[in-house]
Amino acid sequence: MCGIAGYIGKNKLDDSIINNTSSAMHHRGPDANNFSRTKMNNGLNVFLFHSRLSILDIHPRSNQPMEYNGNLLTFNGEIYNFKEIRNYLKKKYNINFKSKSDSEVLLMGLSIEGEKIIDKLNGMWSFAFYDKSREILILSRDRIGEKPLYFYKNDNGFYFASEIGILFKLLNKFLPIDYSHIHTYLLEGYVSIFNEKKTFFEKLNELQPSEYLILNKNLDQYKTKYWSLSYKPMDMSYDEAVKDCKENFIKAVESRLISDVPICILLSGGIDSTSIVSVAKKVLGKDLPSFSVYNNAPNYSEIEMIKITAKELKLDHTEININIKDPSSDIKDMIKHYASPMGTPSNLLNWKIFETIKKSGYKVSMMGTGGDEALTGYYEHFIFDLVEKYKTKHFEESKNAFEKYILPKLINPHLKNYKDYIINPNKRDHLYPDIELFSDCLKSSTKKITTEKYYSQSILRNRMLNFLFHQGVRFNLSEIDMNSMHHSVENRAPLLDHNFLEYCYTIPNHLLIKDGYGKSILRDAMQGIVPNSVLKAKDKYSLNVPLSKIYNLRSKKFAEYLFEDNVLEDIGLFKTENIKKMLNTKVINNEIEKFLFRVINVKEFCQIYG
Repeated sequence: MCGIAGYIGKNKLDDSIINNTSSAMHHRGPDANNFSRTKMNNGLNVFLFHSRLSILDIHPRSNQPMEYNGNLLTFNGEIYNFKEIRNYLKKKYNINFKSKSDSEVLLMGLSIEGEKIIDKLNGMWSFAFYDKSREILILSRDRIGEKPLYFYKNDNGFYFASEIGILFKLLNKFLPIDYSHIHTYLLEGYVSIFNEKKTFFEKLNELQPSEYLILNKNLDQYKTKYWSLSYKPMDMSYDEAVKDCKENFIKAVESRLISDVPICILLSGGIDSTSIVSVAKKVLGKDLPSFSVYNNAPNYSEIEMIKITAKELKLDHTEININIKDPSSDIKDMIKHYASPMGTPSNLLNWKIFETIKKSGYKVSMMGTGGDEALTGYYEHFIFDLVEKYKTKHFEESKNAFEKYILPKLINPHLKNYKDYIINPNKRDHLYPDIELFSDCLKSSTKKITTEKYYSQSILRNRMLNFLFHQGVRFNLSEIDMNSMHHSVENRAPLLDHNFLEYCYTIPNHLLIKDGYGKSILRDAMQGIVPNSVLKAKDKYSLNVPLSKIYNLRSKKFAEYLFEDNVLEDIGLFKTENIKKMLNTKVINNEIEKFLFRVINVKEFCQIYG
């Protein structure tokens, strides 16, 4: 895992820009730092930067940028099947490799087969490859978007980097803030951040998951989407689905155990992360140390389930009870690093856990991101499952289980009447329950909600795929990368293995939810492997911390912080008098707390980057 950056253009970068860019990348790769420069035949300069976090073949021979016959590679990520690809290249092209790294395999594959090699890759990555003979730059990003890549073009050339802050060092300036995107974020929350192909800065682009971009000698850009995921149900029994799910899941976990440095796991207490650590230990013989972060908010803590798992599996386990002493300072530091407002306060917890992992001497972690998008799990999935089963033989049984096990747990009032979604399958106001209230706090009268992207006729799968590529997972991956890599830790997500996902999207929908259990197939696949108490747990928790646990929202001190120096007025987006009224409402509910957190983020973001 590493940091990458680069520039192609008519300018020759001066030493101060080179040094500042290299310094800004250090946290992503403290083990080695270097850059390469070359020239195109038309005189354009090519600069590639790399900072290395050594995971595979930790020898200096695998440092980057890496060169072969004038071709250059700067690569961030892991290619889990690199040994298979290396054997393929050896056999077909009689290549002799000089290292044991996935970087060299990727360099040779790109040098020989060009962008066609991307289809063979299983992993997470963002890379830039300069092909000397074709005089092109190839940028690529992994299928799900685990590894970030930003780019920007102006009259001076083309710039790219793993992080926005690194790109700004290369560019030697900030870009103007995109206030329209800020407005959407304030109204819709974190689900809006990646719903459109926008960043919080004007004309700053992010290469999308499953894309590669070719930049030619005239700096013309050509983008290609090389992979897609869709719902293609196959005829199978429930038992067949369980058997094949188990096989594919074990393969996904095993592939992500490849490393020349120790690996740990982030244990949340849910079925996903518990399945990973259980398979690693009981099936694959790998006893992974585990780390858990929690707080004392009862609706957001699975600490009791975590304790049961750690005890039953006899894990080397570390629990971190976070007490956030100076939230305003932490938020400022994180926004400066992110070059973006944050989604939820949970990132304060994630920031701290990776800090602890680094101090404990680990460079690689694994976590259970993606299970809900692969096999269901969110409460809304039970609603859409009922919509799909309506007027089928499966409906009555599922309705009874929903009313018995799920309905009593629902807090969001828009989810309580499943019949509303049968009448109107496009109903999505459960995602934006208090949008009218929040709109009254903004000067713009625009209340347009970002539309859901179309992937499937299945309403359930369409929601799952939107959450995977545009909302929850996409947002989580972005902030996990920023949090983990700030502390020089690589994070891996077995449930996002593209082979595993492709299999999950062949499972008929009616098999996914059973007896009030989401991910019932994974639960049954893990029988005898995962502790029984986890398999039987129906409650759904998310790692989060309410804003009221960080600040006293009724206090004069909080109001002074929120409205200090008329910053909100100066930004020009807010009706501050209505925000003040909000603080004095009889009940400051969870949705209001989320909105206030977004207001804090916008305030700090605009102060830093405005």
